[in-house]
Amino acid sequence: MNKLLLDALRCPYCSGEFTVTHGNVSGDNWDYGVLSCYCEQYPVVAGIPVIRKGVIGNNGETIQAVSQLILSGKHQDALLATLMPPAPASAQLAPAWLEQLPQVKGMWRLKGLFGRFAISRWTERVQTLLADGPIGKTAKDYVDVCFGVRGNEKSYDYFMNRFGQPRQLVALSLMTLIESPRKPVLDFGCGFGHLTSHLVRRVGHQSIIGADRDFIRLYVAKNILAPEALYVCCDGDVSLPFPDEFFSVSYVSDALYMVTNKVICSREVQRVADSNGIIIVSGIRNRVAKFHYRAAMPYHAYGELFASVPHRVLANSDVLARYLNKRGPALSRSSEKRTLDDEQWFSIVATNREELLVDQAAFEDWPHAEGVLELNPLYKPAGDQANASGEILYRHAFPSSWYEREDGDCRNYEPESVSISSQILKDLSSQKRTAEMEALIARCVIVGIPDRFH
Repeated sequence: MNKLLLDALRCPYCSGEFTVTHGNVSGDNWDYGVLSCYCEQYPVVAGIPVIRKGVIGNNGETIQAVSQLILSGKHQDALLATLMPPAPASAQLAPAWLEQLPQVKGMWRLKGLFGRFAISRWTERVQTLLADGPIGKTAKDYVDVCFGVRGNEKSYDYFMNRFGQPRQLVALSLMTLIESPRKPVLDFGCGFGHLTSHLVRRVGHQSIIGADRDFIRLYVAKNILAPEALYVCCDGDVSLPFPDEFFSVSYVSDALYMVTNKVICSREVQRVADSNGIIIVSGIRNRVAKFHYRAAMPYHAYGELFASVPHRVLANSDVLARYLNKRGPALSRSSEKRTLDDEQWFSIVATNREELLVDQAAFEDWPHAEGVLELNPLYKPAGDQANASGEILYRHAFPSSWYEREDGDCRNYEPESVSISSQILKDLSSQKRTAEMEALIARCVIVGIPDRFH
């Protein structure tokens, strides 16, 4: 844990500052320790402070139990308590061949019986992988652990195929508003660090603090996808553990609509932002009839949550249309009501800086080309052989009907099929960006992926 982060943190329940009551402190950083305030003790696990109450482990471990493990010197036990994903239902681990049998009465019970034999093996395998640490591993290794069993396909497909999806491009477009911040930047709901890795490139010397309630995602972000940032495990339904106006930017992507207490969360991301800073909330699910989502609210209700600050409510389709023309978002006014009424996704930008609330200019390079250039994972080779011209045909394939319903608008700019020469594939492998690749980058056939993603 970084000393800068320790000095910044406040208890979200008593507002007290923290002292380190135990820790293997080395210079300004330590990996394990216990933070004390007026009301509680919170563990620091693998350099990440866990500022939450009650149960924090997926298998019932409480904040007090994990703190006691650290006080007893059982650091690996504390790590596993916070990292271990919940055990899947036994039927999820049943042999795949059972799916081919007729689904007669009692089949679910049979699947459960077979799956119970696999639970102990699954637990042992996952514990070994997590205990070995992140060296030599990729983000995909951890995504496989979290979502690599039947029943978790939606989350798996989302995290493995974000690159080039409409919501990702909109989030990157809005990120271009961040220039030379005077204070640290908050990435709330940072997850595995997909977008945090882009923030690192924009923020320069300022610190980025990623916050999320899921410890294993922060662990991957810290150790693999965006190790330059600092991280805090905390909830969005209570006060954030930071003082007023601590950040120049509050950046939130694909998170606010999933928080239960949206009033508190929206209030908090505004409270911790500097009065001359900027609040960017990207990827908000709109409550529209054709894409009903249980916890969603209509766009105007979210606008009311940010009514105290000059703001714009932007249909993602409007931001995306400009992005595909290599231009930043239009902030001179909010999107038209008729557009927002039918839009599945929208975003909000709020700031007291009127000079930012203008239509943004073109950007020099594609933000989605940052990172290691690769073929978009939605493209699969149509065959094993190249044609007479030495080209291989790739076809666009959604991983599921759910993914297509959520992010199928990518078909508006990603071609159905594309022929790619062996020379381009060779240049990709050596990360040599050529003129021939630019058209493929513009259509998100080639995208940037964080180092060590897979």
